[in-house]
Amino acid sequence: MEIGEGCFINHGLTVNHDFENTWIIKCKPVRIKKKAWIGAKAIIMPGVTIGEGAVIGSGAIVTKDVPDHTIAVGNPARVIKKVG
Repeated sequence: MEIGEGCFINHGLTVNHDFENTWIIKCKPVRIKKKAWIGAKAIIMPGVTIGEGAVIGSGAIVTKDVPDHTIAVGNPARVIKKVG
């Protein structure tokens, strides 16, 4: 996992787990670029990149890359707004 400078990651973040069986850990890198905010209990799937300054809503399940300076929410997470 790679976490950029100035990120805010709330409690309960889960990364690199198999979607069907959370006891299985996948070993694809997850990247969280600088100044991203990750809401409580978000799940980030293997191989996903969270863009610089992006915001991930609480409880979101992120299955695809999230572009820089956007807000993504839901299950599966989808971009709802551009910020900054």
